[in-house]
Amino acid sequence: MNILSVDKKICTGCAACYNICPKDAIYMQDNGEGFLYPAINEQKCVDCGLCYKKCPAVEYDFDTPEIPDCYAVWAEKSIREQSSSGGMFTVLAEHILEKKGVVVGAAWDKDLHVEHIIIDRKEDLYKLRGSKYVQSIIDGTLFRRIKTLLENGTNVLFSGCPCQVAGLKKFLGNDYDNLVTIDIVCHGVPSPAVLDNYVSEVAEGRKVKHIDFRDKKYFGWSTITVFKFNDNSEYVKSYFESPWYIGFLQGIIIRENCGQCKYAKTQRVGDITLGDFWQIQKIDPKCNDWRGTGLVLINTSKGQKVFDVVKPDLSLAEKKRLEDELPFNGQLVRPTKITVQRQMFFDAFQRNHSYLKSLQQATDNTRDVGIVGFWSANNYGSVITYYALKEVIEDLGYSVGMIELPLEFNDTFGDMMSRRFVDKHYYTTGRLSKNKYRDLNERFKTFIIGSDQVWNPVYIKNYGYYMFLDFVADNKKRIAYAASIGKEKYDIPYKQRQEVSYYLNKFDAVSVREKQAVETCKTDLSCPRAEHVLDPVWLCKGSDYDKIIKDATFNEKDDFIFSYILDPTEDKKTALEYAVDKLGLKHYNIEDVRRKHKEGDVMIPNTLTDASMEDWLYCLKNCKFVITDSHHGIVFAIMFNKPFICFANPSRTMSRFTSLFDLLKIEDRLIYDPKAIMNDAKYFDTPNYKEINKIVEKEKIRSLSWLKSALEKSVKTDVISDYDILYGKIKNVGDNAWRHGESIKKIENDISDIKTGMENSSANGASLNDKIAKLREAYDSERSRMTEEIHDLKNRIDELTSDYKKIFEELKSIVKDKKQ
Repeated sequence: MNILSVDKKICTGCAACYNICPKDAIYMQDNGEGFLYPAINEQKCVDCGLCYKKCPAVEYDFDTPEIPDCYAVWAEKSIREQSSSGGMFTVLAEHILEKKGVVVGAAWDKDLHVEHIIIDRKEDLYKLRGSKYVQSIIDGTLFRRIKTLLENGTNVLFSGCPCQVAGLKKFLGNDYDNLVTIDIVCHGVPSPAVLDNYVSEVAEGRKVKHIDFRDKKYFGWSTITVFKFNDNSEYVKSYFESPWYIGFLQGIIIRENCGQCKYAKTQRVGDITLGDFWQIQKIDPKCNDWRGTGLVLINTSKGQKVFDVVKPDLSLAEKKRLEDELPFNGQLVRPTKITVQRQMFFDAFQRNHSYLKSLQQATDNTRDVGIVGFWSANNYGSVITYYALKEVIEDLGYSVGMIELPLEFNDTFGDMMSRRFVDKHYYTTGRLSKNKYRDLNERFKTFIIGSDQVWNPVYIKNYGYYMFLDFVADNKKRIAYAASIGKEKYDIPYKQRQEVSYYLNKFDAVSVREKQAVETCKTDLSCPRAEHVLDPVWLCKGSDYDKIIKDATFNEKDDFIFSYILDPTEDKKTALEYAVDKLGLKHYNIEDVRRKHKEGDVMIPNTLTDASMEDWLYCLKNCKFVITDSHHGIVFAIMFNKPFICFANPSRTMSRFTSLFDLLKIEDRLIYDPKAIMNDAKYFDTPNYKEINKIVEKEKIRSLSWLKSALEKSVKTDVISDYDILYGKIKNVGDNAWRHGESIKKIENDISDIKTGMENSSANGASLNDKIAKLREAYDSERSRMTEEIHDLKNRIDELTSDYKKIFEELKSIVKDKKQ
């Protein structure tokens, strides 16, 4: 095991491995986001394993109390004016320097990069003072130099993020009496490369001579961004308007591991913990004079000893309950939450190399394209097909948002496989009431209904015409990409079929996933424009799938068979057992994640429970043989050029299978009787992927060209239609009625509260009765006014309904003319 065995998602970049290597075989390498990760020079490495053994991300034993003693502190006024918070670091550092010791901490270098340095003079203490909200660099000799100083008897004060303190301690291996460690309450570390870019964009050619993230000169004790330039001009932004703080505090620009930081808790790694005592005025107002109050946690006896020595030098040192501070200092409770915005930011940043543009893309609520469909369904196939569609559209240069299903649809959400995946990879609108979906026209230019059984007629009962984008305004683009009907015939009542046809003919471009659906659209839905295209999973780059697979927790290194069986039967189980025995390999199965087991169900052996999307894709990519009854299971088997056995599955719509197998000219590989594989060895042969891949490449080019063309069509005129005007007026009627109802409800609640108060206080009864009388008068007045308005609104609704009927008759006439 060496440092490359450590998952990069938990690597903090502490540099313990970099320092410990006896052969200097380890170096730190930029990962493309501006963060440093260890790499190994294989020619120098002797496989000693020290780097792995000394990695605190692999193992770290906390030997400090879970709830340490807590103090609110002030240094003297002159020190606090120069400090970010209460000035405690300066007091401790001066104490060590007075004892001829050294202080180690983060400092700006001449190029305005942050690195850890060692100082031994008070005159240099200013370099270490102040907050620097960016990851500091620890070079490959720093910990070694600290060890030499300690062994020579020099007192050392080390200050850093908790992970850096843990790195030093693991490197040293011993607890030196002459070493005092300070860990800071850390919100996460932003990327140095991103800061460089931000500074450059703000400077606009000027030379920056100073950066300060906590300058008290402007707003006192607060968080503020200040850049000072060589022409004496300044850039000053408070935390709520500073683009840097927006990215930093929302976890958009911080290192990936910070989202699962194991040091973000009250049990600490340093002898002393320093931070801001935020909201101290709510806990003890006399401990806040708005010049900065420090939070000090004493974690060890060594820390207590040093604190006791310097305590007389403090203007304030009051013991407080740490529990009172926790609601206001989240980093002592949990790590910063990493959202999909982080990935969006770094994807954009690596494309455009602009901090400001990338941040805007990550935080802006507007997008070029909104994708509608079952992308959050707890189903591996649904999840992966929408992921692919999103990635393909983004690769074409468009920003994408995923539109959540309306609240009224009662779909289950929570800690499901799909939601865990969604939270990592998508920007979503959040769930809204159906009547609010019309407002999404202000946030998206184009709406795409995606690639699943979104047009299956059974869903009209549950979703109405939502999947036909009935909420989209007529001046917005509508596109259907690889939509699936899921039926051979559109067997719904005539009136519903006419309404589907009406909405379908509003689309600017229509494509479907199965060949048979082209004819269904033409004959049953009066939509002759539909074209057949590939499922978007075929169009997605392999590197986009690798981004998912790298997060898999399942990791089988030996050759294995992978089965993905959605609907187990005794015949499928028997055939599967025969195949496993014949191939002589390990076997793993994944089932439909939504399957609820009941007594008598057929159970497939070696089924992975709670398999993630990442595990599912890992198995398909890395197995030696695929056995499946799933459409997407067979698609990925073919895509990854795996030998496969595919059982026909009528319960999952046969047209999906037959359309694909006909297209690829492998109809004889679709098995209708599972036991047939026991009598014909051809099913164990690898298909002719040379010919299959030729067909796939041709169809990929055609399908991608169709999607690109649909997206590039001119945006519709900004002028809205009669339908949109009418819809808006009717919606206003409903909104007005709702507002009046809420107003009356509030008055009724007020009356109820006062009645309760009157019953509890007979002495104030007369006064309360007066209030009730006034509220009753207001209630009657409001109700009377509402009654009049309802009468007027009813008349207006009758007029609008008449207008609507006329418009609808005209539209039916137009549709009829188009047919002819």
